[in-house]
Amino acid sequence: MVIQKTEVRPEDIWDDYIDDSKMPSPEEVENFPDTKELDKNYHEGVDQILKEFGL
Repeated sequence: MVIQKTEVRPEDIWDDYIDDSKMPSPEEVENFPDTKELDKNYHEGVDQILKEFGL
């Protein structure tokens, strides 16, 4: 049996390969809205679910 070497690309290995070129720049991230209130509501909801199911 002869094994041939082939070039392996990252996207051939990982199904969820992320293309960094589509990430927002630091300047764009600065313009994102503040989400402290949303984060607080999210964590309160998670805590309530955890407490309800005894986790």
